[in-house]
Amino acid sequence: MSQIVVDGLLVRVDCDVEDGVKSPISLNLCLSGDEELKSSRLECYYYTIMGRKDDVLGIPLRDTSSDWIRDLARLCATMITKKYNKPCYVTISTVGENNFQASTIPLLAAVKEHVATLVN
Repeated sequence: MSQIVVDGLLVRVDCDVEDGVKSPISLNLCLSGDEELKSSRLECYYYTIMGRKDDVLGIPLRDTSSDWIRDLARLCATMITKKYNKPCYVTISTVGENNFQASTIPLLAAVKEHVATLVN
């Protein structure tokens, strides 16, 4: 497992790259920058797999009322599954009140870069 903190976002990735089976990539995001996740609250849990026609199929396993958090989880999971052809679980948690405001594009870029360093 590897983790980084980028602009208030704690990113943890767990993946067994050498496994020949399509073992899933797990991505845990905590919207606080706090490295202690013991007090965090699970907001969204999203799962994606590759479909039969190179499309990505996904479903929220735990949904949230925040469109921004749901979209971030969906985009991260879809991006990872499409690029690495592996199932992906994404969890997003928050610490304290859910008032995290950020642009999705820089967060996705940071997540993509960190995952690429681990999987490639």
